[in-house]
Amino acid sequence: RKGDPLRAVHWRSAARAGRLIVREYEEDLQTRVTVVISGRDWGEPPESAFEWLVSAAASIARYALKAGHPVDLIGPEARLTDANHTTSLDWLARLAPVDEPLTPLVRRASQRMNRRGTIVLLTSSAGRAGADLPAAVHAGRAAGTRPVAVAALASSWVGKLEEPKWVTSPQLRRGELLTIAKGKDLKKCLGA
Repeated sequence: RKGDPLRAVHWRSAARAGRLIVREYEEDLQTRVTVVISGRDWGEPPESAFEWLVSAAASIARYALKAGHPVDLIGPEARLTDANHTTSLDWLARLAPVDEPLTPLVRRASQRMNRRGTIVLLTSSAGRAGADLPAAVHAGRAAGTRPVAVAALASSWVGKLEEPKWVTSPQLRRGELLTIAKGKDLKKCLGA
């Protein structure tokens, strides 16, 4: 079209087509990252499972913000939209463990996201939220987002607790489940 810069012409395609072909550039949309955290606490603070989940959520939010992604945080009783580093840390510091299913939180989160967003679900492996984790991951997929689950293995905090089948079965796709355990390096558990 008139006014298109000559440097936008894709000369190889133009030679094949016998007419000028211009490259069209798509605007790069920032993908939203939503961190959803819910679940029962296991062990004794400050080394409890929930405290580890909060630390993991802070690390994930910080990483996403540094990469330029808009970040939301959602819990059963509170929500923070368009977080920055300081507000996300303040929000997480006030968060208390509440063992509510994750699926309703995922549905609420997906209303604000575009189909290319990522939902990070953090919970302990036991309790109502832990039992709901596979369904919440499925709800994230169905909404068109990329779900990633981070589960604190409750048995590593209290022992003699049987982990749910989804921890070891292929119910969740490869790369959708990261596990953290007491005494392990959190950074390695998150794949950083």
